Amino acid sequence: MASRIAYDAGIGLASGCKHTSVAVVISEEDPLDNSAKQILERRFWLEACVAAISGSLSLTTLLWPDWIEIVFGWDPDQHNGTMELTIVAGLLLLTIVMLVAARRSWRRLRLAVST
Repeated sequence: MASRIAYDAGIGLASGCKHTSVAVVISEEDPLDNSAKQILERRFWLEACVAAISGSLSLTTLLWPDWIEIVFGWDPDQHNGTMELTIVAGLLLLTIVMLVAARRSWRRLRLAVST
């Protein structure tokens, strides 16, 4: 762990005391910085995984719209297809939001690592 020493030679002069010198060790690695970087990294991977899953599900729903009815046994639109299109729209919106959030987290992480 890298550290540096800073000296403060002005302590006690204003109160009329003798001149004293105090060494203060300042750590260049703050444990909060590492935990913040870990939080940013976890947030990035979570956002990226949610984007990948929602993107995959929206693509699956576009290519094979009946999978929802087969897997869950639920047919709210009686094979009309409007529910599947609504689900695709919602999943695509979620994918875009998560991709933007992941990009933002990635840029913040790169900035935190470079400093």
